[in-house]
Amino acid sequence: MEPHERIAAEAQIDHAKWLVFHGKGRQSVSRIKALDATLLAGGGL
Repeated sequence: MEPHERIAAEAQIDHAKWLVFHGKGRQSVSRIKALDATLLAGGGL
């Protein structure tokens, strides 16, 4: 994983944490699943 991809992934995770904190867990789950699918596909961000 390239440094810029890592930063983007960390930002997505931080956004998901923010959504959970503010009671929007369902949106957070969909965001994390999309990130996971992207990373597993090897496409990066």
